[in-house]
Formats: sequence, C-alpha cells, structure tokens
Amino acid sequence: QAVPTGINSALVLISSGTATGAATLSFTNVFSSTYDSYKIIFKRFATTNNTEMYMTLGTSNTADTGANYVYNGLTAQASLTSTATVTSATAWVWASNAGAANNWAEFTISNPNLALYTQMNSNVLGNYSAGFYSNIRWHQLRTTTQYTDFFITGNNNPGDLDYAIYGYVKS
Repeated sequence: QAVPTGINSALVLISSGTATGAATLSFTNVFSSTYDSYKIIFKRFATTNNTEMYMTLGTSNTADTGANYVYNGLTAQASLTSTATVTSATAWVWASNAGAANNWAEFTISNPNLALYTQMNSNVLGNYSAGFYSNIRWHQLRTTTQYTDFFITGNNNPGDLDYAIYGYVKS
C-alpha cells in the first residue's frame, strides 16, 4: 500500500488472516528490504493449557535453529511473578503459559532483513489453567543473517490464531 503524500511514517498492512493449528505455523516471505521494522499481532490464539510458545526466524522456509537466540523478561501470573534470562537458545520463548482461549500477543521486530542483529520486543496477555497471565520480553538474535520468514511452534500444538503483520514505513 502507498503512504499518503505528506506522511513520513505509517504502519502498512503486509498480511492478515487466520493460521490454523499445525505443529509449526510458517509465515514466509514476510521480511524484505522494504521495511526495517515490523509489528505482528496475534489475536484470539488458543492452544493447550500451559503451552510455551516459540518463534524462530529463517530464510527459504527453513528456520535458523542455531543457539543464537537470547532473551530476558518478566512474567506475572496468578500470585507468581518471575523473571527469565536466557543467553543461548535455539528459539525465542515468547509465551510461558499460553492457555486454551483468549490469548493475545504483540511483537515489534527490528532489522530482520538487514545484516545486523535482529531485535524483538514481545507483549503477551492471556488465560491458562490457573488464571490470567502476562509477560513482556526483550529478544535478540545474535547473527547478521538477512531473514525473510518466521515460524511459530510450541511444546504443544500452537493452535489457531488470527494475525496481522505490518511494516513500519521508513521515514
């Protein structure tokens, strides 16, 4: 979509729809040189209670599963608050206790298609077997690979989700 004349920044819808529950949800040819940063929103995703949800980046429909994913963050659920720091993983964990219904996640990803480290912030709200949970995490992929794809998996089936992927217009 074209940005209206006189507007120097905007979110441009790249793709939206419903992804149905497969072992891996693949989003291919999303990242390009057109945008440096992206916003991804998952609404109404449902999975088996207490599922960890993972994201990997990749190219040519192949995930990068090297131990270059790092993240830290905060999770609040029921009467428990916890922090996590991971310095070497094969995927980003972005939801610790995704539940059976009414989960929501929002991601801001910077530099996935540039020869720089990729950065991501994630915010997740949802329900699980013991009640409500939320988490916020900061992620980095410590490679300079230029990625085009991302993949969602879980320790259980990721379930169905509504999604919208936007690119931030370069100013």
